[in-house]
Amino acid sequence: MKSRPAGQVTFPSGRVFHVDLALTWADQARGYMGRREILPEEGMLFVYDRPGVRKFWMKNCLT
Repeated sequence: MKSRPAGQVTFPSGRVFHVDLALTWADQARGYMGRREILPEEGMLFVYDRPGVRKFWMKNCLT
């Protein structure tokens, strides 16, 4: 799988999440589809160029 840009998000509580950045429509559509494991401190940050309400459908993702 092609690697994505990555970063980290730190909350005021000090908790840190390591995130993959979904910058393109293709990255956002693929999301974590097919990934076998997502650790509690991992996630994906969907980046958009303007504010708006978004809908997500998480096909073939871990439950």
